[in-house]
Amino acid sequence: MPFYLGFNFNPQNLYQTPQTRWNATALAKYAVTDTVEAYSRFIFQNSLSAPQIASSGTFGFPFAIPLNNPFLTPEASAYLAANNTVGACTNDYGAVAAPGTQCAVDVGVRWRGVAVGPRAYVFDYTTFQALVGLRGEIGGWNWDVAAAHGESSLKRQQNNDISAPRVQQAFFAASQTTCTDTSNFCSPLNLFNPALGINAAAIDFIALNLQVQSLTQQDYVTANIGGDIGFLQSPFASTPVAASFGVEYRGEESSYQPDSASQSGESPGFGQTLPIEGQYDVEEYFTEVLIPLVADAPLAREINLETGYRYSDYSSSGNTESYKFGADWMPVEGLRFRGMFQRAVRAANISELFSPRVPGTGDLLIDPCANGRPGTPLTGQLGALCIATGVPTSAIAGGTLAQPTSGQVNNFTGGNANLTPEEADTITYGVVWQPEFVPGLGVTVDYYDITVDGAIALRPVFDVIDGCYNLSRNTAASASFADCGLIARNTTNGTLEGALRFGVDQLNDNIGEVHAEGIDYSINYGFDIGRWGAIDLGFDGTHVLDSSYIAVAGQPANSCTGRYGKQCGLPSTVTGSTGGPTPEDHWVQRTTWTFGNFDIGYLWRHLSEVEVDEAQKSTPAIESDSIAAYDYLDLSGSWQVTDGLKVRLAVTNVTDEDAPFVQTEIGSTTFNSGNTYPSTYDVLGRVFSVGVTSRF
Repeated sequence: MPFYLGFNFNPQNLYQTPQTRWNATALAKYAVTDTVEAYSRFIFQNSLSAPQIASSGTFGFPFAIPLNNPFLTPEASAYLAANNTVGACTNDYGAVAAPGTQCAVDVGVRWRGVAVGPRAYVFDYTTFQALVGLRGEIGGWNWDVAAAHGESSLKRQQNNDISAPRVQQAFFAASQTTCTDTSNFCSPLNLFNPALGINAAAIDFIALNLQVQSLTQQDYVTANIGGDIGFLQSPFASTPVAASFGVEYRGEESSYQPDSASQSGESPGFGQTLPIEGQYDVEEYFTEVLIPLVADAPLAREINLETGYRYSDYSSSGNTESYKFGADWMPVEGLRFRGMFQRAVRAANISELFSPRVPGTGDLLIDPCANGRPGTPLTGQLGALCIATGVPTSAIAGGTLAQPTSGQVNNFTGGNANLTPEEADTITYGVVWQPEFVPGLGVTVDYYDITVDGAIALRPVFDVIDGCYNLSRNTAASASFADCGLIARNTTNGTLEGALRFGVDQLNDNIGEVHAEGIDYSINYGFDIGRWGAIDLGFDGTHVLDSSYIAVAGQPANSCTGRYGKQCGLPSTVTGSTGGPTPEDHWVQRTTWTFGNFDIGYLWRHLSEVEVDEAQKSTPAIESDSIAAYDYLDLSGSWQVTDGLKVRLAVTNVTDEDAPFVQTEIGSTTFNSGNTYPSTYDVLGRVFSVGVTSRF
């Protein structure tokens, strides 16, 4: 394949991951007395999955290339010597010749190890939980006390990577068949003479498999009691105030142990993985109260108030408080209005707190320092700032700094022990209508407004870059500005790629704000059609009014309603990037016909049109600048053969709609897999499935 076409990773990426899963649950209960019952539960699950992604490679990491490499032509050797500084035979991966020897040039090497095979994971998860408890009734109040222990273990294999130190060792060769350093059965690696190819021994020498093992444990004890407070009752209500009170203790600890090769950072394909050790515990006290105010009055069949409070004391982040206030009003039978305000709190988990800083891949479409061109270099404050932050003067003066490859740069992610709990304020109000004059009809409409303050997330790379190089934010154009300190440029070419010491810090942080606002709605109607059975109709959807985030307090919001791209979606500590498309409207309409032991139906799924973020729109427009509305039709049916046997049939995406094409540079690395969004759109086309359920 000609080098200028780049590498097509799509054929090696799996859209659907092979998985085997086993589940087992055991339940038991025993009546100790007439009012006390003992109970227990045991849950076990094992899942084995094998994702696969494109072949590993050197990804532009710098290697020392000896000018006498036997696979280099004299012309190539002379070119390297003329265009690079000839230095010692050492680089990021250590000495490979006598110290001080002047024989090599440092070159960023880009090569895909297709012959090694696709990078293949094997995830083996085992989880179990054992719980025992007592529950009963005393004086009209129900009580419950329980304790549980759970463990989740992971054995992860990462196969078919390459070892960067061994690649370096294989570049130093005494001949086409013998390495200068013959240890570990080294075989010379030919990346310079296509006519000769790469021999199998060299592939075996550089191939690298990695392993990780982890164990997470949780212990908790909980106790609660609830019932009616008989002496507290509204004079207009028919039932007294009801309340519940409880306490809970949880302790969590986690150990994450990669092998020595993972820790050493020699893997360019999977990246460096370091151990994680951490633990925290939390004590919580909570109460909920339901207050009936009015019952069976004109225009007030029911009016109820609801409130709750929880106090949490985390060993990792201190005290937090969460609470709720709500009310519902039923003016007439079948019509209910409801509203709620809730303050929710989430403290950082062990990974978010204690993960070590490790290199990886982040998303960046535009590097401001690469906006110069040969003949029209960057000048003024921006040019000076780029030089001060590590871009070689020659690259700025010549306008030769390249934009990020495939919209990706090196990044560094990891935990932050100083994280504070994030706080979410949720406002909801809506209506439920079940009219007596239309039996079987149910309509609900709910408005929601959710604001997460100090959200625990990864600040997007583009915002770190903007914080340093946008002169309206870094008004002094100072390289010592805080955001500039998060950037480490390649000392050779000024990019944010290459060796794993270069890139952008993207550690877990309490970012400014995440906001979601919209309307959920549902209409359901079921009716009989006599001897022909019954029909059930449903229509459920969401209209998104706002989906946005503020990466740094005081900065403008990034609004992503109806959009997608590297800057859109909500930042996450799980993915390390922003997310996929956010259609303004998505809904499903279902119809099911039940006739005796048979039922058949369809599901119509709709996703509205989305457009790429304004900052990424092309001029002129290209196919990836927008994704048209999508409609999918699914069919399903079942037959209840006997009381204990049921057969199910289904066809999804009946019309075999193709997933939209999205350029690699436009979509974020995590979500834009195979030039589309497989978590949003169907990528497998028409799928047939058959299932059997047997109860005995």
